Amino acid sequence: MGRKMRVQEKDAAVEIAKSGILPTLAQALRGKSSLSCLVALVVAEMARDGLVKVLVPHLNSNNQEMLLNTGRAIGRICFDNSYQQDQLVQSGVIPRLLCIIREYPENDPLVNVCLLALCNLADMDSAREALAEQDVAHVLTFQLKRAPDAERRHVILEILGSLGESDTLKLQFAESGVPEALSEMIRGLQGGSDPHDLCSIKIASNLIVSLLLGGE
Repeated sequence: MGRKMRVQEKDAAVEIAKSGILPTLAQALRGKSSLSCLVALVVAEMARDGLVKVLVPHLNSNNQEMLLNTGRAIGRICFDNSYQQDQLVQSGVIPRLLCIIREYPENDPLVNVCLLALCNLADMDSAREALAEQDVAHVLTFQLKRAPDAERRHVILEILGSLGESDTLKLQFAESGVPEALSEMIRGLQGGSDPHDLCSIKIASNLIVSLLLGGE
């Protein structure tokens, strides 16, 4: 009886997703009202029963608004949720996120949600393995150089730090100019007193040491 009910719940979640309500829910997540938290909870509960597999194909859309809303929904439902993170990686979300960033590098809101999603996945071994097969170093350094604010810098630095724990990715980063890009960022921020910039300098300096010398 219990198993039958779980199957029915999963089927219901998939049918709800197919109904076309996802863009509406994703749009609601953009708001900063108290309702956005409730909508996020609804989406997370739906995701538990199969929504991830319905959401991921929307990352193949040519509609940038759809990509933005889908990316935002994916980022929220996988936050601190290892089960959903694994489902996303197994569904092939990693190459799609990187592809979107490459295709729309100037669309800052879209780039931001994709980077946040990658940040939420970067601690997973399976995600690191998937990223090792992509040219993630070039994507991240390019966005680091054009980062419009400290928030994006910190997200990229956090991704680099997490991925740098993988020996394979650490070597790729060292050979792909990541230390040089970090040094360039540091030079651009030196001389200022903004605490966010000083924090970026400290994190980047530690990353350079880790990548080049193997330190923590």
